[in-house]
Amino acid sequence: MQNFPIFAIDFQTHLRFKAMSKSILEQIEYIVVLITEFAKAHGITTQQAYKYLRDYKGLDFVEEFYDVEHTQSFEDTVEDLSFYCKRMGGTLV
Repeated sequence: MQNFPIFAIDFQTHLRFKAMSKSILEQIEYIVVLITEFAKAHGITTQQAYKYLRDYKGLDFVEEFYDVEHTQSFEDTVEDLSFYCKRMGGTLV
């Protein structure tokens, strides 16, 4: 019986994981900046912005439509988020 290292993976799997990891990191970076921009636009802290976007499904919106939203300006995306969260019961406009 051969002993293989626990973390042994084939090269193609490694490349797929690496590409996926880069994509996920890019999304995380984008969302962090977007939360900051949302906070600035509404005169609230980043913690308040995160909670608001989480509670009113703004983060779900960004995750679902990341492929489109990340091609827009932050200003346009903040506006989209503001209207979406309002439709979901939020009070910031």
